[in-house]
Amino acid sequence: MRLSRLRCAFLTLAPLLAAPAVAATDKPLWEAGAGVGVLSLPAWRGADETRNYVLPVPYFTYHGRFLRADRHGIRGVLFDSDRIDLGISLAAS
Repeated sequence: MRLSRLRCAFLTLAPLLAAPAVAATDKPLWEAGAGVGVLSLPAWRGADETRNYVLPVPYFTYHGRFLRADRHGIRGVLFDSDRIDLGISLAAS
């Protein structure tokens, strides 16, 4: 008996869907990773030719109790409750 593509996809993904979700508090304190960035610049000012550069881009994430640093910037959590969040943040580009 042949299964349809949808059933095959479901049976393949079912173990992943059934796996328990990781809680937000189970994140490691530090995370590090790398990505790739591409930079395209003219060969010289006013040139029709361009030069392309492929550059590695490292990133670091810190999940501290009071200080957090991730893709949203650096922020300090001064007060955190169900109704009120008070913090200081810094972002740059």
